[in-house]
Amino acid sequence: MRILWSKEVQHRHHEDFPDRVLYLTLCGEHALDIHQLVEDGVVKLLESGAVDLVNSPKVVAFEKNSPAAFAVKRAFPGLDVRELDIHDALRLAKPLVIPDGPDKKAFEAAVVNLDYDGAMRIKDGQIQPIRAVSKIASLQALKKKDWSLLLTLNASVNWSLDDQLIERNFLAGASADVPEVVDCLRAKSEVVDCFDEDCDLASLDDLELLQTFQSMLITARVAEAVCSHGWVPTPLGAYIYGGHDSRAPMLSFIFRMNYSNDAHRKVPSTVSECLREMLKVLQSLVTLDQAQQP
Repeated sequence: MRILWSKEVQHRHHEDFPDRVLYLTLCGEHALDIHQLVEDGVVKLLESGAVDLVNSPKVVAFEKNSPAAFAVKRAFPGLDVRELDIHDALRLAKPLVIPDGPDKKAFEAAVVNLDYDGAMRIKDGQIQPIRAVSKIASLQALKKKDWSLLLTLNASVNWSLDDQLIERNFLAGASADVPEVVDCLRAKSEVVDCFDEDCDLASLDDLELLQTFQSMLITARVAEAVCSHGWVPTPLGAYIYGGHDSRAPMLSFIFRMNYSNDAHRKVPSTVSECLREMLKVLQSLVTLDQAQQP
């Protein structure tokens, strides 16, 4: 995935916003995406190995684990590594509170990479990563500069049956004008119907079916979340990996966000169009285990 992420960062790097943070990331201890940006010449290093802050675009990394944050700082001296939970920095628990100055600028980055590895939690009836996407979209709308979202999620389901019903009904409603969504899912299995209220997604053995369902659900949720803040999302890619050898089934998406003054008035139609675009993407869905590992 890091090669694909780097290509999207390079795409945004050509835009002329010199004071804007180029890339925000949850890079993890090994910071493989930062290494890729160095290899591709986006982030430049001095002979000492430190980041060349004069000739490199602004990159911000969040890492809440102290040893991991220290490892990233040691690997890339000078890199802006913030040792805190990104949800705390985002003030996610307080929807109306805007983050402080430096954090606010970070969330206005041209490319935002939310690389989650834990299972998607539902809290207070909301998928937590989608809440984060919505809050970031609201901050991006203050500047109205187009941006890209890189989103990686664990497709495993550990939701209650009630939460599953909420998400299933949401996708059914969101895809009411896109019957191909139901056709796509039912074509994956003649035995299991993900829209059947008796279907327990947490016990599905068919990982491809689960990942496809989650791809459509997350696409609809992302589209609804950002559209209400004026953004029209375009899905560029969906990628799956893991799901065997004790590895979690993962999903990774690339979305481009374009601002439109009337997007908030066209949420249902925009969600439908985004689902249609994702269906096209899924026709050529890339399995990273068959090509390259993230």
